[in-house]
Amino acid sequence: MRTYTGTVRRAVNAFKAVLVEGLVRTGATPDLITFAGFLFACGGGLAFAAGRFPLGGLMILLAGACDVLDGAVAQRSGRGTPFGAFFDSCLDRYSDIVLLGGVALHYAARGPRRNVALALLAIAGSTLVSYARARAEALGISCKVGFWERAERTFMIMLGGFFWRMPGVLWELAILANITAAHRIYHVWRRVRRPSWDLPYVPVLSDILFWEHPRYTWQYDVYVGLGIALPLLLPIR
Repeated sequence: MRTYTGTVRRAVNAFKAVLVEGLVRTGATPDLITFAGFLFACGGGLAFAAGRFPLGGLMILLAGACDVLDGAVAQRSGRGTPFGAFFDSCLDRYSDIVLLGGVALHYAARGPRRNVALALLAIAGSTLVSYARARAEALGISCKVGFWERAERTFMIMLGGFFWRMPGVLWELAILANITAAHRIYHVWRRVRRPSWDLPYVPVLSDILFWEHPRYTWQYDVYVGLGIALPLLLPIR
């Protein structure tokens, strides 16, 4: 079944292949591209702190492009290393903190203070989502459950900047990123301590809070659509 997000992925991959070939020819290293992405993220954080939200969104777009290209260049050039993957993961965490930290600084200076708390909650949830997966995989447990992974979170911050809808995005991230982190903690607990036990199923609510559908399915498309529409359309300040 063809999905909207699957179509977008194919279009992006076709464009990415052209860029990757060009970068390989220039001799750009994967680590250099990773670091460039981090610098763009820092630029985004500074733009958000200064209240220049559309510029921050543009910086995220450039940082995201680097994030997509570094792994592809590593694979195409054969220059991927274990340290490169570790370096990329560490800078991803810094990038998350810098972007949302810039948003928090903006609202700390201009208000409302509620948005500062939301930004800090979003930072905590975003960090724990990634940390929970890393620790689970160290235990030999796959832990990719939950919808609000880094790509979705970063995309929503970008849209919040472009369309001046950051407060709605902060509410979404503060709630759903932490639900995803809790879901991963529960997933690992169940696998380690209670493999035969599961939460009672509640129609709709269980599907929303305990996401199990992979990317590029129609269910994922619906979730993406709702995730975009709610913070952009609701009049949250």
